[in-house]
Amino acid sequence: MFQVRKLMDPNSPRRRVGLLVGGAVVVAAMSLYNPVGDLMAADGEGMADAEEMEVPECNSTETLDLLGSDLRARKTEMEKKRLAIEREGTAIEGARADLKAQLEEIATQRKAFEDRMTSWETRRNAERKERLEKLVGIVGEMKPDGAAMMLEKTKPDLAVDVLLRLEQKRAAEILALIEPGHAAALTGAMSENTN
Repeated sequence: MFQVRKLMDPNSPRRRVGLLVGGAVVVAAMSLYNPVGDLMAADGEGMADAEEMEVPECNSTETLDLLGSDLRARKTEMEKKRLAIEREGTAIEGARADLKAQLEEIATQRKAFEDRMTSWETRRNAERKERLEKLVGIVGEMKPDGAAMMLEKTKPDLAVDVLLRLEQKRAAEILALIEPGHAAALTGAMSENTN
């Protein structure tokens, strides 16, 4: 083992060149695979220590070639991994954008559906009110005993709605002719409806 400072020995030019290249390759390899060293180098720390770092002696070009090819292979592998990560990141961003667009489309469709439902309910309520007013008019024109018989056989909610819309005197005449138990249930429902 020797220190990098001794690489400049004037007595051995071949060794000097071989060791210089070998040391540079090792230092480069260590910086590639040593994230702490990268951080230190980025901060300017540790650069002075790199000159005194011990590196293995490489006297043969064959060893240097093997080390160089190994480093190139590792660099290529790392580049492939980096590109794969970038592709995955791009795919994730694309999927995120697609999902956002789908959510916006769902929100738009939901709003349109809610608007249609509101419109439908408004129209249905208006139609129901119109039919109820017609029924109230018909019941108002009927004789009280006929109206009482009809309302006894009608759904209680509808009978209550009709009785509430009739004039008070007319509703009282009809209720008087309805079977007492059923009339009591209708008047109870009417009192709950008016509150």
